[in-house]
Amino acid sequence: MKVKIIITVTIMLWPCAMLRAGFSDDYIGTTGGQFLQIAKGVRQAGMGGAYCAVRGDMNSVYSNPAGLESLKEIEISAMHSVWFEEIFYNNFSVGMPTDIGVMALSVNYLGMSEIAKYNIYRQKLDEGYRPHDILGYLSYANRIDENIFGINIFMLQSVIEDESASSFGIDLGYISKINEQIDAGISVQNIGTKMKFMNEADPLPLNIKTGMSYRPIDSLTVAADLNFSRSSEPDLNIGGEYKYGIDDLDFKARAGYNTMPVRSNGGLSGISLGGGIRYSSLFFDYAWAPYGDLGGTHRFSFSYRFSKEKEDKDEKEETPAEDEKAEPETPDFEYILSYEEPEEKEKDPDKKEEEKSLDLEKEARAFAFDSYKVTEAHMEIIEEVAELLKKYPDLKVSIEGHTDNIGDKEYNMELSKLRAGAVAEELEKLDISGERMVIKGHGEEKPAADNDTSEGRALNRRVEIRSITERDKEKEIEDEN
Repeated sequence: MKVKIIITVTIMLWPCAMLRAGFSDDYIGTTGGQFLQIAKGVRQAGMGGAYCAVRGDMNSVYSNPAGLESLKEIEISAMHSVWFEEIFYNNFSVGMPTDIGVMALSVNYLGMSEIAKYNIYRQKLDEGYRPHDILGYLSYANRIDENIFGINIFMLQSVIEDESASSFGIDLGYISKINEQIDAGISVQNIGTKMKFMNEADPLPLNIKTGMSYRPIDSLTVAADLNFSRSSEPDLNIGGEYKYGIDDLDFKARAGYNTMPVRSNGGLSGISLGGGIRYSSLFFDYAWAPYGDLGGTHRFSFSYRFSKEKEDKDEKEETPAEDEKAEPETPDFEYILSYEEPEEKEKDPDKKEEEKSLDLEKEARAFAFDSYKVTEAHMEIIEEVAELLKKYPDLKVSIEGHTDNIGDKEYNMELSKLRAGAVAEELEKLDISGERMVIKGHGEEKPAADNDTSEGRALNRRVEIRSITERDKEKEIEDEN
């Protein structure tokens, strides 16, 4: 594991050092498109800008587009920032997971109060002007095994009175999952055309960002980024987030430090503080950062996630029968199918059920961390389940997904449903009607092994397929009554 971490860090830092060595110091302070360098995400800003290897929400657009791949639900977000010197900016973004990856669209606006105009005699005129920037992103992210890739395509337009300049460019991002708790990322930002005002053309502030995130426990994330920019000296971002949850309510506290503002404004200007509240699918976030004599900045955002549940939200969780409560010795990907044949019941009262179970090695059965990809080993089981369902056309099954305890409970609940849904989709491809399946997600609530070890967590990343018997139906009716 240590060797893998060293190799990953070396691979990510080497291109950063090489590219930074190629930047001329003549560019420092002379690049255009400075709007591109502002931390636009509220969660990102609260963590000091350390977000290159943090995943799971729309903030990833502005730091490393690969992080969008972990977005499992449609998310919309709106942000407003009160900047210094009467400057403000807003953004609106929407992200959507699809069958071919995660896509997102973001629109950002930077503006300020009206600036007065004067004639050659220094007399104030009745009219003024409002400089502003408009920045739009189209983003895409996808995963290949444990490697996550992302890209932004952006357009930036700056307007100062009657003059304007535009630029087109891309950001490229990559995240590697070192293990269940550590991610490493690299992002190359602001690769694009020059910004030309009148006769002056300036390059964009090309930036190479590399970082790591670490989750020692479910409720804590710490991260650090290094930035090698064409427009400034290298700088460091460090930050963290702590979460405390009660049922559908989460409270989050964030803090971070960014060395770049310190060089310009001194003092405590590199510090950032923030927090957030989540209730069900609604999120509110806030971040504050001081900039010395220029004053402090305040950022506010509201986000909402739309659930993709495949089952009726009002359906009660099925309670397993007494003889099904015992955990199997190796339950990672098992199925237990029971079927009662009426015509045989009178002939042989003891022959009431046909049970079938199939075991594979743990490495073949367990789902990969943070993944719902169905493997060839899983397909062997799914195909045999399909054969039994074709043999007994009246049989229905419950497909139940589970996760380990790494990550947010809400996120794990959605991931468990996606795992169960992925298995159901494969059964449908084998001509099994979806009406014969009930899809359930239990998240991390029903572990089959100890989550304190990597082996136990692997055992808990599983899907269970169980038959729905008459006994189960009667129990469900009792629960509803």
